[in-house]
Amino acid sequence: MIRILDDDAPGHAFADLRRNLSSRLHLVGLDYWTSLERISDLPARNAFDPAHIPSLLPHLIFLQVTLDPLDYCYRVIGGTVREHLLANYTGRWISQIAHQRAPSRLHSNLSRAVTERTPVLSDTPYIGTKKEFLKSDELILPLVDESDRVSHLLVLLDFDRRPLQVVGRWSRKRG
Repeated sequence: MIRILDDDAPGHAFADLRRNLSSRLHLVGLDYWTSLERISDLPARNAFDPAHIPSLLPHLIFLQVTLDPLDYCYRVIGGTVREHLLANYTGRWISQIAHQRAPSRLHSNLSRAVTERTPVLSDTPYIGTKKEFLKSDELILPLVDESDRVSHLLVLLDFDRRPLQVVGRWSRKRG
């Protein structure tokens, strides 16, 4: 069961973040993340079960984290996310992808979630093949292993569409 985060909940430090989220996808994801069993201040990786969040799976990226050197491997990429990427990155390390490796914004945001041990909300300019999108908003949620090290990141992407632009006016003469 997913519980709604509020100021009286054990994860009250994240209540302020929740109030600032506008995406329903991110709200559901943050509530699920905060409901997971914790090791110290962060949810345990072994408590994460994708079967509990079927509506989020198409919008999810699950990354494995290595700390020395700091890098990220794509383990799971949801269908909606995969449609918007330039390639299928499953099994690839971010350090192997030119536009994602350091010093990219994506790499910086992922690194912040790991080093600060906190969720990160970021709007990233969209560079994929679907030009009707302006940006993707990503919520990055860290998960820890039994040793309390950040070992995985749960990333939820919500794509913002461009507003419809009227190029010209269509008219039909009646005769």
